[in-house]
Amino acid sequence: MSITFKLKRTAVAAASHVQRFVRQFSGERREQERTRAVVERRLAKLAGDHRSVASWKPQRTLIDGTWFNANYWYRVCLARAAMATVDGEEFGLLGAHSAGRSRETFARLGIKNVRTLADAAKQVKIEAIEFAGRLITTTKIANDILNWQMPNGLPASFVYDHILKRQRIAEVNVADPAFGDYVLAACTECLAAERLLDEIKPDLVLLSHSIGMPYAALGWSAVQRGIRTVVLFGNYGVPRPFKLSEPADFFDWNSGFTAAEIDALGRETRAQLVAVGKSYVQRRLAGLTDDLGGSLAFSATGRLDRDALCRRYGWSPDVPIVVVYASNWFDYPHSFGLVRFSNFLDWALATLAVASKTTSVNWLFKPHPCDVWYGGVTLSDLMPTQTPKHIALLPIDGSGADIMKAVDALVCVHSTAGLEYASQGKPVLVADSGWYDRAGFAMTVSSRHDYLAALQRRWWLDVDLDVAKERALAFAGSYFCAPAWQDALLTTDDSVQDGAWGRIESMLGRKTELRTEIETMRLWFGSDARRYHLFKMTRADRFSIANAA
Repeated sequence: MSITFKLKRTAVAAASHVQRFVRQFSGERREQERTRAVVERRLAKLAGDHRSVASWKPQRTLIDGTWFNANYWYRVCLARAAMATVDGEEFGLLGAHSAGRSRETFARLGIKNVRTLADAAKQVKIEAIEFAGRLITTTKIANDILNWQMPNGLPASFVYDHILKRQRIAEVNVADPAFGDYVLAACTECLAAERLLDEIKPDLVLLSHSIGMPYAALGWSAVQRGIRTVVLFGNYGVPRPFKLSEPADFFDWNSGFTAAEIDALGRETRAQLVAVGKSYVQRRLAGLTDDLGGSLAFSATGRLDRDALCRRYGWSPDVPIVVVYASNWFDYPHSFGLVRFSNFLDWALATLAVASKTTSVNWLFKPHPCDVWYGGVTLSDLMPTQTPKHIALLPIDGSGADIMKAVDALVCVHSTAGLEYASQGKPVLVADSGWYDRAGFAMTVSSRHDYLAALQRRWWLDVDLDVAKERALAFAGSYFCAPAWQDALLTTDDSVQDGAWGRIESMLGRKTELRTEIETMRLWFGSDARRYHLFKMTRADRFSIANAA
């Protein structure tokens, strides 16, 4: 057989393989769209079948459709039923992405009033250009952005994170040729959000997010106007809506108990939460959860024990090993109110500088497991090519469970690893505010100076590991798990996107549990509680694991 003929056969085989893949993918997409259409029509009926008897019903509701996600639309329809939005006027909002699909969804849900951010943006174009120009002329370095005065007092950190997410680097680059476009887009969305709210005059706003643009701009402007605002967040298989009532709510939204709340739990409830939390964490560390972070962090397997780790880097096993978990550099560093550091890079470099001088400890720097998923800059791009012998960079695909067993302590900003480590009896030091810094299982500090000083001493000797472990397990139970009845209503992770329609379809057949979810959400909406998941957990008497096999 000639070389030419072999090459032709190879090319034909490759083309045939591509064609089969395209046919398969197209078939899956068609099936997903058929399922989506069926599910959306059933979701439309959900609100009518479960009309709320709430004393307060919104007259005009603005529903965010600028982000398209199957699980989000499920949460929208739970909220429509619980908050009786169908009894008043509903307005759908379209953004720059997936506008056509969101318009179809609104139509199937029976929402006929649809507005677009693009139309509002046209009305504020000149004002936005002038506003952006003033900001850009006063900006020489990235940190200048944090001092910007945005429309309606929007925190400048939201805009910083908005730009950083688009640049996908560790620190905003003001010399980026696209920097002006990013600033103009942010200013436009701030002003357009105000224009939309002034035009529609809603008394309820339902959002998909509270961070990023245009979500933060819409939420901030709504709160400034005294409009009831609910963010229809979801994670770990269950809905986790939260209310925005004041500026502080934008940075304090994740569902978790404080130390005082954990300590105040009744003995039986606390014991149940500790037990279910322990069971969940065991599954999480085994790589059996379906959330993106957990599956990436613990999917790798290996046999890297402490001795093997020390042999790899030429360390003595008798010297303490502290691991530093990096955050994903551009994943909204200010979302929990980061104030001691300008971004995650500032924190990492400050930590590395102290670690370089602290030779009484061996230091491991670990990349964030989602770096590969998100793309962009990674820890290996930012670490010096040469480091002292007592400092090492871990590979991104290393086993998170193996590292946890091998090291003595963890340092991070607000990594989920902090909860995982504390639940295994490992001491944790957090550098700034986060979503569990008040839960009493991690050591906290009061300033940047105190954090850097703590790194130079054996801070972990000051941690009561038994108390920290029990609080961490109770927190894990309240945070990761769910009421027992929720077993029938567990969604996939939001990252599954259109692959979630089939699961939602099967859940819609669980009438009793759906009624419980909707009625519980209705009670929450009428209460003073800010976070739905905690409200639901405090009303439950039995608990179960959520998104773990």
